Amino acid sequence: MPYNTFDRINNEAILETILPRTNKLSVVLRCHGQPPSIASLRRYVGTIYSQLWDCTVLDTQNPDLPKVVVYPAHLPNSAPESWITIQPDLDCIISRNEYLGWNSQAAGGEGLAYQQTEGQGGLEAHVRSVNAERTSRKLKPVQAWPVDAKRVVSNDNEHVIFLEDEDEKVSASSETEKEALSTSFFGGSVGTPKLFESVAVGGTFDGLHYGHCKLLTLAVSSVEPRSGRLLVGITKDEMLAKKEFAEFIPTYAERVQGVYDFLARLAPGMLNRVQIVPLEDNFGPPGHADIYFDALVLSHETLETGIALNRHRTKHLNLHPLKLLCTERTEAHGMSSTQLRRLRARAAQLVPE
Repeated sequence: MPYNTFDRINNEAILETILPRTNKLSVVLRCHGQPPSIASLRRYVGTIYSQLWDCTVLDTQNPDLPKVVVYPAHLPNSAPESWITIQPDLDCIISRNEYLGWNSQAAGGEGLAYQQTEGQGGLEAHVRSVNAERTSRKLKPVQAWPVDAKRVVSNDNEHVIFLEDEDEKVSASSETEKEALSTSFFGGSVGTPKLFESVAVGGTFDGLHYGHCKLLTLAVSSVEPRSGRLLVGITKDEMLAKKEFAEFIPTYAERVQGVYDFLARLAPGMLNRVQIVPLEDNFGPPGHADIYFDALVLSHETLETGIALNRHRTKHLNLHPLKLLCTERTEAHGMSSTQLRRLRARAAQLVPE
């Protein structure tokens, strides 16, 4: 059960790793610490099934949906994990070491209460414990399947702030922030998150889908309202030539106009502090020493690029690392520029010449 953006992203990584490799899946939602409310469990069950749909419905290689059952711990009448792990058709267990926690062969239990008994925590040890039980029942052993490392997001970088969680751990650093953010437009409190003087955000902004709108909105909301500025980098046409369905990508000028029009509606009062520039490399202006930046807004799918940018800034430019303001990319499969271009291609085939 996720308690923050880090958990939600890595839960999605687990699903994305295993879904292409199975047609039957049991999703066990473990709950650590204080059990969540039944309403929270119900909501997240819906989220899991939505993510599963999003991951599978666009798979043109396999039109059949996998058979999936989600088992939340503490949900009334739901089967316990101990029952799931002794099912004859179980082949493998996939998870992260941090999520499986502790499982003891000696005590047959898991959690802090069993840390002084025989065994070790983590995926491999958990599977050994499960297999010991399965062997006693004359069931075939299961395999341990680690999560695809490329999909995993680490939360041990001090320069990364997950925007959806920020209000809980970062407070306003200036009276301006407190004054500007203590109330919303309609008078309701919106908290006092950390704001920045010079924020950058980049992308192709192809089709300006709702994911782009979300990213730009979060970038605008991260700028200090009186004196801060926002730089939007947009990938040049030449860098997109090898993209799938590249012929359906709008020109650089069209994509600039789309971003400008959106920002003009969203934040007309700060347009004089917005600059739109072409991106000619992976790092853009924050990867050069001639312009000051203190924050970069990005989605979790490009977080590794942001971390590499910070290494470049500190090692080669002798500059301070940026705060990486990271957002969880929602509906990552269905809401994408590639999918929009695929739809444009299909539409073009239906139109006679």
